Amino acid sequence: MNDENNNSDQRGNKPGFTLGTGLALIIWGIGLIVVAGGVYVIRAGHMSYVGVEMGDPNANAYRAVAFGVMIVLACLGFALLCSGCLRWSVTEPILRDAKRTSLRVEQIARVLPVLSDRALLSEISKRIAFREKDRETLRRAIQEDIDKGDFEAALSLVHDMADNYGYIEESEQYRDQILLARHENTERRIDLAIKDLQRLIGACNWTKAFQEAGKINRLFPDSLRGKMLGKMVSEAYEIFKGGLGNKITQAEQVEDVDSAYRLLRVMDIHLTAEEALPYRELAKRVVKRKREKLNLQFRLAMESENWAEGLRIAELVIREFPNSKMAADARKSLEDLRAKAVAVGGGA
Repeated sequence: MNDENNNSDQRGNKPGFTLGTGLALIIWGIGLIVVAGGVYVIRAGHMSYVGVEMGDPNANAYRAVAFGVMIVLACLGFALLCSGCLRWSVTEPILRDAKRTSLRVEQIARVLPVLSDRALLSEISKRIAFREKDRETLRRAIQEDIDKGDFEAALSLVHDMADNYGYIEESEQYRDQILLARHENTERRIDLAIKDLQRLIGACNWTKAFQEAGKINRLFPDSLRGKMLGKMVSEAYEIFKGGLGNKITQAEQVEDVDSAYRLLRVMDIHLTAEEALPYRELAKRVVKRKREKLNLQFRLAMESENWAEGLRIAELVIREFPNSKMAADARKSLEDLRAKAVAVGGGA
């Protein structure tokens, strides 16, 4: 191919007969004929060929006109001769370069498909040469993703192994391995989530327990155990609410007002207003009995002049029932009780 290119370049450099050369020769020929004719007529000095006799009185005028015409023809011939020379010297190199460029373009057009085929063969050769290396690199990447727990990335690489490299059987083996590893990882995380939920349920942290159950369900939507966590928390919460109501009722029945009131405070913390609605009447009875008990204890403390006990009860009433009439009465006697309690303590 290189020899052909060199031969073509040599042919393009050789001068040859072109359209520019032909036009220049024609112009030269016309110019030479016109110049030769003009010179001949001027030197001959006769006008017979234009029908003028020598004795004619207008012969001098005709001769002058003819001489002028011959001069014009001679100048025109000379101009045509110069034009031919100019065209030969200027146009011919341009046409020759254009022909050489055209030949080079044709050569490139013939060479490009060959180069393209060679490049394609080169890429195919590279893929064949590095096929096993790429396969081993892909295996390592898949295993690394499995070890890191990035199962979605590993499945994406398995998909590439089957589609781009054609290793369908091996990709299916890796797929089974990934799915098994993902299942085991999911079960481990759900086991840990169950332990955390049990701890939260034991601490009656229901808001956090529901949040964690929802998080596990979103992370593992295909896991049946993950879907059951929310139900587990809901059931535990319902048991907690029902058990709390029963305990308050039992404490009220045995007139354990302090226990009933303490449980009622727990209910107020964990239950919403709507959830506590069935226990409204029970709560009213417990609160009433608690206030009555505190009022009785306060009167007994005042009668026995136990000022420290009376001060404790007064502060408890203000803290637990700040908007009640009993709390307003306790605020009025609070300073007096404190002074008496200090005086009794100092005397002792």
